[in-house]
Amino acid sequence: MFKYFLIFFKYGFFAFGGGYSMISLIEKDIVHKHKLMSETKFTDIVSISSSLPGAIALNVGIFVGFFLKGFRGAVIIAAAVALPSFIIVVTIVALLSGLYDNIIFLKIISGIKPVVFALIFVAGFNILKKVFNKNKYLVLIFIIVISVLFLFKGISMSIIIFTSVLLGIIIHKINSFAQNK
Repeated sequence: MFKYFLIFFKYGFFAFGGGYSMISLIEKDIVHKHKLMSETKFTDIVSISSSLPGAIALNVGIFVGFFLKGFRGAVIIAAAVALPSFIIVVTIVALLSGLYDNIIFLKIISGIKPVVFALIFVAGFNILKKVFNKNKYLVLIFIIVISVLFLFKGISMSIIIFTSVLLGIIIHKINSFAQNK
């Protein structure tokens, strides 16, 4: 169980950008390196975790922990996911409280944003590719439509989510129809 704790703990420390940026890294360890579950099972866990309230990394961790070792595993992995954030926040507040007005510090932090975007994009693209049966064109259509919606500042997040669900259903139907032919 300590091995599983370390997997989630290390990504909690070193994966900038929150839970979605951690997903592909966790998948690489849990599915491919240690072969603790199938890709399908992991994708199902990520899908369910995405639809629940709360932090995605914590939700994924709880489900993976429960899948591996039951309730005890869920609690241990949840602690492994939450502990690095707690340590990082306490450390930052203690050490860097005087740097919030420092222009160099702010530029360094803003330089991390493109990397975080890339990590989240790759994770999302890989998940969508699996969901849409590796059809890259359908994934790109989905990403383009949702990206265009994000460009319009006045659009409510609930409309974007509803559009994503509706587009996902349509693409799923297209995939099902194409497979039945």
